[in-house]
Amino acid sequence: MTELTPTSSGSLRDVDSTSQLVAAASHVLESLRPAMQADGGDVKVVRVHEGTVEIRLLGACTCCPSSSLTVRRGIEPALKSQLPWVRAVVCSVGDVRP
Repeated sequence: MTELTPTSSGSLRDVDSTSQLVAAASHVLESLRPAMQADGGDVKVVRVHEGTVEIRLLGACTCCPSSSLTVRRGIEPALKSQLPWVRAVVCSVGDVRP
């Protein structure tokens, strides 16, 4: 399991590489993607930094009035329950090319 450990300054130090953290978060999101894709949307992990997973909503999710609920009640709980090092999930904006 991928973990982050606190340093003496209180920040987090990578135990595994950043790419492994992104891969782990992306793997968790695979179970949620079919429902999002069925409604014309999708989600992508942009980066992981000090316990924060930055995601980008794509397609119909970018303008959906329920997107904040999708993040707070679907994506964030799924990531936090399966990856104990996740402290927060934030959405970034802008164009992402697959």
